Amino acid sequence: DNRAFLAAEPAVDLVVRGEGEGAFTAILSHADDAVALGRIPGVCRLANGVYEDNGIATPIEPLDAIPSSYAGLPTPFKRPFILLETTRGCANACSFCTSAGTPVRSFSMERIRSDLRSIRELGIHDVRVADRTFNDRSARCLPLLRLFRDEFPELRFHLEMDPARVTPALLREFEAAAPGRFHLEVGVQSLSAQVLRNLGRQTTAARTLNGLRALRAIRNLQLHVDLIAGLPGGTLQQVWSDLLTLSTLGPDEIQLELLKLLPGTRLAAEARNWGMVAAPEPPYE
Repeated sequence: DNRAFLAAEPAVDLVVRGEGEGAFTAILSHADDAVALGRIPGVCRLANGVYEDNGIATPIEPLDAIPSSYAGLPTPFKRPFILLETTRGCANACSFCTSAGTPVRSFSMERIRSDLRSIRELGIHDVRVADRTFNDRSARCLPLLRLFRDEFPELRFHLEMDPARVTPALLREFEAAAPGRFHLEVGVQSLSAQVLRNLGRQTTAARTLNGLRALRAIRNLQLHVDLIAGLPGGTLQQVWSDLLTLSTLGPDEIQLELLKLLPGTRLAAEARNWGMVAAPEPPYE
């Protein structure tokens, strides 16, 4: 929706669609060259009343090329937690998400280890891992879990998980952790088969519940479950039913939020088909 945004906000010269690091560097390098600015991938602008759209910014490759931001942070660090980006992109295709179907790229294990050392030196104890689906691939998540658990025992980690992809190997790694080391945010969103199909989510309610039960059986984990109300094809009765089902599993927390109809997502483009009404300004509920 960049054209409408730029037309409504004349103080804004241009916007970037996609990853900002490379595009922003190019913008700074060509700030005095209007023609060159208009050729930067990802840049969208109104030039003399004509809308120019350069698609999506060039993804950073490899991700390790992005300088670390942790070493230069002030001490003491006054926020209760810090974010750690380990991947970008998501292999899932959920229609409400801006990351749906984007290629997954990863920071190297050594880069993550180095960033965690910097975080530890800052005296920070809580790390939220900014990975859309931490357990998307066992070959990636199991070594990371061992790194978090064994090399950084002073830190607590918040991980976003897909319960349908829980494996015996993953459960064994969690079982070996000290209590309180891992806080899992588990994305259920809905247990309705119809809603899941409408969203394009690659799971079933049965697989989701089986994964949740297996995680709940490990008592040293903190288990936080997400639900969304207002999904396409959902009903209020279905939300109550989902809450009741999840409550019987005994998670530490159930977070129920209204759907956010984010610009640029497939669901936002389909909003009229579902009769959805959402706020035009953030957070787009």
